[in-house]
Amino acid sequence: MVRFLRKLQNYIFYKIYKITSKVVLYCKAVVNLANNKSISNKNTFESYFIVKSYGYTNDLTTPEKTVLDILKNDLRNMRMLDIGVGTGRTTLHFADLVKEYIGIDYSMNMVNACKTRFPETSRMNFLRCDVRSMEVFDDKYFDFILFSFNGIDCISYNDRLIAFEQIKRIGKHNALFCFSTHNIQFIHKLFMIHYSANLIKTTQNIFKSFLLRSINKNIKGDEKYAVINDGAHMFGLNLFYIKPHEQIRQLYESGFNNIRVFSSENGEEIKDFFALENNTEMYLYYLCNINN
Repeated sequence: MVRFLRKLQNYIFYKIYKITSKVVLYCKAVVNLANNKSISNKNTFESYFIVKSYGYTNDLTTPEKTVLDILKNDLRNMRMLDIGVGTGRTTLHFADLVKEYIGIDYSMNMVNACKTRFPETSRMNFLRCDVRSMEVFDDKYFDFILFSFNGIDCISYNDRLIAFEQIKRIGKHNALFCFSTHNIQFIHKLFMIHYSANLIKTTQNIFKSFLLRSINKNIKGDEKYAVINDGAHMFGLNLFYIKPHEQIRQLYESGFNNIRVFSSENGEEIKDFFALENNTEMYLYYLCNINN
């Protein structure tokens, strides 16, 4: 009975916290939009509310589970770099399976959350580090590099290419690189108004759709790539969206090969050219080898 009451108490506190933080961030987003204030992705990820909310997410995504299954027999011999580690969602699942685990994030508050949550050891530690500038790591050091949950979309096109160069430098020859990125073919779904039997929810959706269209008024959806504010974290992020085939081309030109693409919905590999060409999932996962 005591355990049940504690769980109930935690659930109620979590719901209150979630609603409160949502109201605060939503009001802030509207004020920033009204004042035409520029958005800093990094500042958003330093936010107390954002860091706290990330701490409630512990599960791997479906494609991450697929990748874990692919690598399960090799992980014990791998040095792994977890880029954009956040508060340690992926740490829970990978750290104990690999030879050495290093998690990095450009948000100091995220790194501190990881250090509080996971005691550092000789084979697991966390650093504040930016993917565009990873001089702290030696050349050809890592066997597996993960940049999960669209973290790479928080930087510009040119910075993305710099990040790929850095990843290629610190990964061993044929090392595996896995990351996810937003799919610009999803845009038409993003701008749609989602109706609900709940009048309040429908009103919120209409207002959100209006904001999305206002902020992204120059986005048509047929671009190869674009920077879009999709409403994430109460309109607190500008994110990079890209066509799947354009992403594959970018990877090949950056020195990666054996590129595989996985559905974010069912975790299955998308092998058919036309299926990928017509895919409208919000984001996709990519797994490839470093060719250096």
